Amino acid sequence: FVHVDDLARLLLACGAHPAAPGRTYLAAHHDPFSTRRLFATLRREMNRRERLFAIAPRTLERLAALVGQGERVRRLTRSLEVDASAARHELGWIAQVSFEQAAREMAQAFLAGARK
Repeated sequence: FVHVDDLARLLLACGAHPAAPGRTYLAAHHDPFSTRRLFATLRREMNRRERLFAIAPRTLERLAALVGQGERVRRLTRSLEVDASAARHELGWIAQVSFEQAAREMAQAFLAGARK
């Protein structure tokens, strides 16, 4: 999860740094967060109640597997953190847009698109 402005800054850093050609850099926000936090924040930003409830990931995965969606649900229930330390150490890049601001803008864009 990274804001488009932060991604653009990373691309500019790659273009400007002499050691960047041929290297692969991963972009990620430095503040890791859960899927639950993402959904809760997005729902709040859309003026909706969170309506989230706890269910064991394994239980959810098994239920999803029964209807052929096990792999899709596993992508949501398993941890996925991207290590952007190479971009930080080699290029001096770090995400600047906060998680909250990025989520707010995502929710606003979604709502604006839904109104069309």
